[in-house]
Amino acid sequence: AVGVAGDIGGDIIHYTIGRWGGLPLLRRWGPKIGIQVNHLDSVKRHFTAHSVKAIVVAKLTHGMGMAALLLAGATEMPFWKFVLSNVVPSLPKTLGLVMVGYFFGSAYEQISGYIDSASVVIVIVAAAAGAAWFVRSRLPRRLRKHGSPAAR
Repeated sequence: AVGVAGDIGGDIIHYTIGRWGGLPLLRRWGPKIGIQVNHLDSVKRHFTAHSVKAIVVAKLTHGMGMAALLLAGATEMPFWKFVLSNVVPSLPKTLGLVMVGYFFGSAYEQISGYIDSASVVIVIVAAAAGAAWFVRSRLPRRLRKHGSPAAR
């Protein structure tokens, strides 16, 4: 019950942000979370026509969740319809995650080292990519296009 409440509570926050900011918020910040602005009007029409299905699918897939929750608010999906369509997929999803923890939790010690190693690698790769982006963004435009002056 606590897992479902936490899941739905977070989703209500996303819904509220979408409801408060509306489509202008999605037009401005949507590209940063995977919403293509040039498709926003057609997505809005489709979402309005199939809002419950969209919420259920988004809740069961990790890639579309935030965008669909924001769209639910931005398209002014009725709040209680949103909550009910949110509870339906949250129950089996949360139960599934609890079952995975119950059955495989004892293997945590065994796989913890692998998770820690993978986390370190991910942080190093992200830091290197961030440093490369930072250095590249500070180079003068002529160097980015034509290479170093010594190479000419």
